[in-house]
Amino acid sequence: MALGRLSEFRIFECRELLVAETDCKVRARRDQATVTFQVEGCATMVHSRPLRQFAEQCLEQGATSLRVDLRRCTFMDSTFQGTLLFLNRDADRRANVELALLSPSPECRRLLQRMHVDRLFSVIDADEPGDGTWLELKADSDELKNPQFQRNVLQAHQELGQTSGPNSEQFRELAEAMQQELESTETEEKHVAQSPATEGHSSR
Repeated sequence: MALGRLSEFRIFECRELLVAETDCKVRARRDQATVTFQVEGCATMVHSRPLRQFAEQCLEQGATSLRVDLRRCTFMDSTFQGTLLFLNRDADRRANVELALLSPSPECRRLLQRMHVDRLFSVIDADEPGDGTWLELKADSDELKNPQFQRNVLQAHQELGQTSGPNSEQFRELAEAMQQELESTETEEKHVAQSPATEGHSSR
């Protein structure tokens, strides 16, 4: 059953890529210890890793506040929501670090409530960030092939599997199937990488 869902998820991934190319923009800017993300349109798995990567880099450099402005966001897929949960948990583990969602749109509020994760986030109703220099975060053209992309999708669904939401069991099954596939792929790649050296050593 989980493998069936995994196959369906792969088809969904491809559709998400097509949507993401035109329907979403994720921007970021840093003001001393505060990092603000602005999400506009349909936020999907394609935008999740660039956002997480930028956030983690800033945290390592001393940032203490992550703010994700969702007032212009009209949709978040499960990976994007799970990535926000991952970053929220990461912030909780660190000393004096916080993550807050800024003025989520009605669509985002409904999605978070439906997944039973709305109470896990700090939500702030605030004015829209003023003018400034924003960096647009974009995924690589071959993002789906990146092992770190797959790892982020896995970890996002592991986070969702730990919630009390109505789909938590399905997310756990999907995450388990993803982990098995990822481990199998990594094992095969190691075997392929080691094969030439092994053959060369045997022929001597």
